[in-house]
Amino acid sequence: MEKYLMIDENGLASVITRKDDESKFDFWYGHIGCNCVDIVDAQGIRDGSVDGDTKYCLVLNDSGWLEANAKVNSIASLLYGYMLHKQGLPNKVIVAKNKRTDDGLETVGLNDEDIAELHMHIHNLINEYISKEW
Repeated sequence: MEKYLMIDENGLASVITRKDDESKFDFWYGHIGCNCVDIVDAQGIRDGSVDGDTKYCLVLNDSGWLEANAKVNSIASLLYGYMLHKQGLPNKVIVAKNKRTDDGLETVGLNDEDIAELHMHIHNLINEYISKEW
């Protein structure tokens, strides 16, 4: 079983668990509500890189901005690096972890320490954003 952090369109985070017999993509499609995902680096978290790769990644609806009711996901946007490049993310987003393998970079679930670390990063990013002089 793999754990992931789901951030809904209102910025609320919850832990979701994928069963071992469920494909990652079916799990992601079902929770995000789409049939095509994109995986992007969590550039807003500037520490914890793994061999030059960011430690965490974000799984999102590939065509989320094309939906009529698309809504900015403020928390996921901060994790994505909004303060660096001013690009936001829409709707529901799943946070996962990057793992370097012989075949390249693999997207894997989180452990309890990762989840606690992500909550700390989210808290710090919110504080940094609200205290920033624009």
